[in-house]
Amino acid sequence: VQPLLRNRSPVRIEVARVVPEKLWMPGENRDLPLSYINQRKVLAVAGIGQPGKFRRALESAGAEIVRFIVHPDHTAYSEARVQRLVRLFSATGAEILVTTMKDWVKLQGYDRLNELPVLVLQIAFSATPKALDYIIEQSGARNRLSSGH
Repeated sequence: VQPLLRNRSPVRIEVARVVPEKLWMPGENRDLPLSYINQRKVLAVAGIGQPGKFRRALESAGAEIVRFIVHPDHTAYSEARVQRLVRLFSATGAEILVTTMKDWVKLQGYDRLNELPVLVLQIAFSATPKALDYIIEQSGARNRLSSGH
């Protein structure tokens, strides 16, 4: 939602949004509905710019967040951090570790996580055709596409 001014009166329009769509279980390479985490104890892990949105998405799906671990955006994970997550998972009584795709890309190489049930929150981008045209126009992509570059 972005405020625009027209004739000096604030007008709010929704042009595009990112919404939680489903969960992905990397260990079995299958999708699950968001309702899968309803009333389940979740250890949530996020190293993204707006972790509050991630938390709200999990809470909206009914997850009982037993611990919410926030790392700075663009965090590089280490063996020590992963071991800490495994210990916290056990200590908090979590049933599932849920993370973002951005974090999973960095975490997937750590074998210790294979011991845990891990889910990745999948998001979807939606935009009106007019909003999508605007985004493409602003990015300069239309010119690159038109010129064949």
